[in-house]
Amino acid sequence: MRWMMVDAPLDSSGAGRGEERAPAALRRAGLREALAADDDGQIDEARLRDPNRDPASGVIGAAGLVRAGGAIAARICAPRADGAPPLGRGGDVAISRRI
Repeated sequence: MRWMMVDAPLDSSGAGRGEERAPAALRRAGLREALAADDDGQIDEARLRDPNRDPASGVIGAAGLVRAGGAIAARICAPRADGAPPLGRGGDVAISRRI
């Protein structure tokens, strides 16, 4: 089976603390090549830059988090002509197989 790797550099603090750098670090370390996976690039919408806590929910960067989640889900769940299952690499995002 051949995987399709996609980077989701999410840092749910909205402050760029470092979690969002995990996908690039894994890329530099050669994870894609080690798994002989195809490359589906990066989900730019996963980057959050709102460190403000929503007063109603208590969630940091709530609107951006909803937007990021939608973008990640759309990319990961998109049907692939070649049938390659996605493998997401993220910061605060859990690394998962099929969704």
